[in-house]
Amino acid sequence: MRKTFAFISIIFSLILIFTSTTASANLRQDAINSNDPNTLVKYLNTTKAGKELNISEAKYTDNNYLVLSFSKKPKIKSNSQRENLAHNFQEIMNDVPNSFVKKGIAFFNGGNDGANLILAFSKSKVSKHNYYDKVKSDTAKDFSAETTAFYIEPSYSDKTDGEIYSGPETQGPKYGPDHETLIEMIQDVTE
Repeated sequence: MRKTFAFISIIFSLILIFTSTTASANLRQDAINSNDPNTLVKYLNTTKAGKELNISEAKYTDNNYLVLSFSKKPKIKSNSQRENLAHNFQEIMNDVPNSFVKKGIAFFNGGNDGANLILAFSKSKVSKHNYYDKVKSDTAKDFSAETTAFYIEPSYSDKTDGEIYSGPETQGPKYGPDHETLIEMIQDVTE
């Protein structure tokens, strides 16, 4: 009886694993075929990193950066938390199909009162697949390293160990007739 129950449990577990893997693969293919940001969000939330960040929305800036908003407020106080966050960002960048990466990828976390954290990576930086390794090897675990643009809310950064800050020099290149920085363009589409 126990052996039969154990065997049935194992079969059921394998079916669940196979089904979830197949669903994730199907959603990835659906995202590639449709090129629809909503389908991309559904797919990313089936991945481990997507589940941890809880990707809520995908939009494009005027200059074609894919902005992925995530609702789970990141923990960045310790080095291990910053390293884990960098790992999740790298995994998401690896999981986003190339057809969605036009100029680059940006990650946004914030609310009605503004942004807590914004990181943007140009297409060339996304394709290098080395962001996590850079953060991991940095003694301060500075997750602004290797970004094209970076913003962290000053009151939020005061809650971290080590020096993580943003300023005019981290806002990224300026675009368009209004000479908006990349960070400003990302904030525009997330409002």
